[in-house]
Amino acid sequence: LETLDGRPIAVEFVSNVYLVDHSRVIQCNIRDITQRKWADAERKRLMAAIEQVGEVIIMTDALGVIQFVNPAFERATGYSRTEAVGQNPRLLKSGEQEEPFYRDLWRTITGGGVWAGRMVNRRKDGTRCTEEATISPVRDPSGRIVNFVSVQRDITEHLRLTARFQQAQKMEAVGRLAGGVAHDYNNMLSVIVGYTELALRKVGPSEPLHADLKEMLKAAQRSTEITRQLLAYARK
Repeated sequence: LETLDGRPIAVEFVSNVYLVDHSRVIQCNIRDITQRKWADAERKRLMAAIEQVGEVIIMTDALGVIQFVNPAFERATGYSRTEAVGQNPRLLKSGEQEEPFYRDLWRTITGGGVWAGRMVNRRKDGTRCTEEATISPVRDPSGRIVNFVSVQRDITEHLRLTARFQQAQKMEAVGRLAGGVAHDYNNMLSVIVGYTELALRKVGPSEPLHADLKEMLKAAQRSTEITRQLLAYARK
C-alpha cells in the first residue's frame, strides 16, 4: 500500500466476522508493519553475514554458556554446532594460559568492558591454534548484560610465516657479515700468499727456512679455500 503522501508501506490485515442483529458484520483491522518488515530484513542480512564471515563468532549467555556459533567456528575448531551449543568456551581450553589469564578476561567483560588479546586454543583433534580475539558484552534495553560475543581470527599460519621470515632475515644478516669478513680476510691472505711466494724465490730449497715458508704457503692457500666457501655461503 501507499500512504497519502505516496510513501510505500507494508501492512497486515486481520479480518473478523460478527453477527449483529442477525446481520453479518465484517471488521477489518489494518496494521502498519513496515518497521517490523525492515527489522526482519536487517536481521536476515546480519545473520547471512555472520554465517558467511571468515572469522569465528561465538555467542554465549550471561553465564558463559554457548548459545550460537557460526560455520567458521566449525571449520576452525572441528566441533559441530550441536557439539558446541550448551557447552562452555572452556571446551577450547588448551592449557597454554593459566587461570589468572581467564580471571582477568572474565572480570573485564562482566564489568562491561571489551577484552581484546591473543590466546592459544585447542581444536577437537588436539592440535593448537593461536587466535586474536575480541570479546564484547551485549546489553538489553535496560542496560543489563545478557550475552557475550566473541570474534576470533586464527593467526597460527601468520605467526609461522612471520617466524620463517624473521629467521630468513637473521640468516641474511649472518650471510652479509660472513661475506664481509671473508672478503677482508681474503684480502689479507692474498698479501700473505704473495709475500710468502716472493720469499720462497729468495730462499734456496736446501735452506731450513724454505721448508717453513712452504708450510706457511700451504696454510695460507687452505685458508683461501675456506674464505671461498664463506663467500659462496654469503651469496646464497
